[in-house]
Amino acid sequence: MEAPAAPGRAAGSDGVDGLAQEPSEAVDVGRVQGEFVALHQDVLRELSSSPYEATALLWLALKQAELHRPEEPPEIRNYQLGFLLAPSFFLTPSEFTEAVDRLEARGFVDRGRRVRCVDQPRGGPRRGAPGPARPPADAVERGQSHLGRRADDHLSFRLTPMRGPGPARPRRGSTIIRPVCLTTDRLILFLWEVLMPSAITYTRFGGPEVLTFSEVDMPQPAAHEVRVRVRAAAVNPLDNKIRRGELAGVFPAEFPITPGMDVAGVVDAVGDAVSGIALGDEVFGVATGGAYAQYALLGGPVVKPQGLSWEVAAALATVGETAFRALKHLDVRGGQTLLIHGAAGSVGAIAVQLAVARGVTVIGTAGAADLERVTGLGATAVLYGDGMVERVRAAAPQGIDAVLDTSGAGVLPQSIELAGGPERVITLADMSAAQYGVRFTGMDPSDRAPEALPELAELAAAGKLTVPIWRTYPLAEAARAHADIDTRRNRGKIVLLP
Repeated sequence: MEAPAAPGRAAGSDGVDGLAQEPSEAVDVGRVQGEFVALHQDVLRELSSSPYEATALLWLALKQAELHRPEEPPEIRNYQLGFLLAPSFFLTPSEFTEAVDRLEARGFVDRGRRVRCVDQPRGGPRRGAPGPARPPADAVERGQSHLGRRADDHLSFRLTPMRGPGPARPRRGSTIIRPVCLTTDRLILFLWEVLMPSAITYTRFGGPEVLTFSEVDMPQPAAHEVRVRVRAAAVNPLDNKIRRGELAGVFPAEFPITPGMDVAGVVDAVGDAVSGIALGDEVFGVATGGAYAQYALLGGPVVKPQGLSWEVAAALATVGETAFRALKHLDVRGGQTLLIHGAAGSVGAIAVQLAVARGVTVIGTAGAADLERVTGLGATAVLYGDGMVERVRAAAPQGIDAVLDTSGAGVLPQSIELAGGPERVITLADMSAAQYGVRFTGMDPSDRAPEALPELAELAAAGKLTVPIWRTYPLAEAARAHADIDTRRNRGKIVLLP
């Protein structure tokens, strides 16, 4: 096919111009979404190539329309809303760069790094049409100071979230940069002015309602960190306690806070001192600056096995390491008997499986609704509540060698009684541990077992370790996930998907 013609029609007069003929104060979301997806499919068919190229060309065309027709911002807002609503219209820096390079090689973008206008022939601008405007004198300097890098570097970007259907907001830069054609580096600068990554943040302690979906700065990795494009972020009960301010003495607040610890994603930036990890690697681990985000930083990334899902990888990080560490401290061995309180919870369920695999006899306490599930994990299930001590003794007449409390339900006195002393009891959740002489593990950053994650990931990928995923939510619905945990509705891990 004739290279420039087809996409010019699809992304230009027949596509972009036809997406929203009449600017309006309100946007019909369903219509815009449907038309935009159809438009992308038209471009994809005309290109006879990859969705990445279609997305890149369509986005370039839309930016041309925005710059060429600044007098119609509501229409442009519809174009932007289409990108926001349509699935999979999100490219990493490398994906965008490669797509533009392929388009350039095929003649849809000028070799001189100038985006060919959608309404001009391949040979150059139409007769009488203005040429490319020179960038403002301080464009590169602004780019360097705002972005912290050269203006011609390719950056990751994402559409700014809509605050709801309605009239367009004024866009920074839209009245300054008015070229008919854009060089690639200036296009990136322009995109960065209007596109920002998003995250869940809160500016005060409180209930789930304090969590908001916000624009944030792109996090930059330190020397020993990597940045990932987040594919999944797990929600932990600890996140809720921090949000409520219950642990302000342990985790000092520096608002705004991006919550979350456990994350899995694709590496898109690597610190200078990082080795063994490359761009594009699929990794998981504990975030150093919040996980409920489109981008997060990791200080000790672990490569994700191919057979491990994003959801399980994110869910495994904290609960898996915690269960592994607790068993390591208790040093339970094959032939011994371990009592686990909260055996149906996320940490408890993993601890049960790890202990059973080592030949340990496990007694697990749980509520009536979870007894069958605990039994399915390989433990002897015992109902908690009044009479629990007698039921445990009946289930384990040989006695209890160690106790792991994952529940924080005030069971330390009974646990000490069953184990014969506090030295064989560990709690992960009862803040009164010191009162009983019981070890509390989890608050000290040095009290970690990072060696656990690669081993646990391989076990999970091989189907030898089950991580219970109760439900997934879009990132923007983090407040709903927190409400589920606050009211104890969940029966397993909740994972957020950006």
